[in-house]
Amino acid sequence: MQMMQYHFKRLGAVVASAMLLTACASSTSEVQPMAQNSAMAQNSVQVLSGQDLPFGIQGDDVSFRFTGQVYFKALIDRDPQYQFQQTNLITFGPSARSPWHNHGPMYLLGIGGVGYYQEEGKPAVKIEPGDVVFCAPDVRHWHGAAPDSWFAQVVIYDSEYQPATPWPSTVPVTDAEYQAATSNK
Repeated sequence: MQMMQYHFKRLGAVVASAMLLTACASSTSEVQPMAQNSAMAQNSVQVLSGQDLPFGIQGDDVSFRFTGQVYFKALIDRDPQYQFQQTNLITFGPSARSPWHNHGPMYLLGIGGVGYYQEEGKPAVKIEPGDVVFCAPDVRHWHGAAPDSWFAQVVIYDSEYQPATPWPSTVPVTDAEYQAATSNK
């Protein structure tokens, strides 16, 4: 039986940045929480314009692979020699989201706006600046922006991992699934 779990930790934006650098430079795949920045962690930060995100909108428009407006920028390419994992900046317009998909282990760091992460069969989790979500390997999930906010995330993952049971990456999260996951949160 496949065990589906996630770890959700609320961290300050400065701590999340330090964790990103630590994760990229470390030889381990584990990112440890360092501290909490309660001022950042306790406030929901709705962002009405993509330009108001910490890094604005960067990268290529990859909306054809998602639902809604999405931008992608590779930050660090996987490098086995130095043990760097693939690290990307993904920016979602309001209501934009990935399709249902699975892959290797992934850390998702909220860096601006409000977003959501949901594993199949579980309630969605709100993501705000400084939040870190760990997605275990082979867990079918989606992630994206809140209905009324832009959302920027950094993802760190093993880009060469091959899932035991790959899901097609073209299965969209329906509007009904999205509305049920993000309403009353």
